[in-house]
Amino acid sequence: MFFSKPKIYKFEGQAVAYLCASKIKEIGLETFITNAEFYVKDSFQRHGIYKFSNKQGKQLAQLAIRYHEKGITRKTPIEGQVTFLKDSILKDFS
Repeated sequence: MFFSKPKIYKFEGQAVAYLCASKIKEIGLETFITNAEFYVKDSFQRHGIYKFSNKQGKQLAQLAIRYHEKGITRKTPIEGQVTFLKDSILKDFS
């Protein structure tokens, strides 16, 4: 039997990335990177997603860091940047 990656939509991944980006702002980038696995898992669970692959988690952490670097938040999205980043980074999302 083959393992299939959990189906998570890009808009769900984007919402979780916003949670992680706000966490980065709160605790700092270095601390987030050190404990990224924990913070990504916590953010997925807060959004109601309990199954995700390691690859999806890594992509989500990368997107959150990009959002933080560019100052993109849920309240202040930069339209062209959000779509470009989401589509280019979240390759394992539906």
